[in-house]
Amino acid sequence: MRGRFKVIPLEQWNVRREYLRRLKGAFDAAGIEIPFPHVTLYAGSGKDARAPAFHVAVTES
Repeated sequence: MRGRFKVIPLEQWNVRREYLRRLKGAFDAAGIEIPFPHVTLYAGSGKDARAPAFHVAVTES
């Protein structure tokens, strides 16, 4: 979604903050989840959850 507003100088941050607050409230009321960027990492060749587990080692420096 995009919106364009005409505001006085230096008020754009307050207007943006309020717009996003209201938009988030409307999305929450409608049950719309805002996605976030994420990475899914598959160990092995298949994406069917049959790949071997990663070996993770924690070392102290």
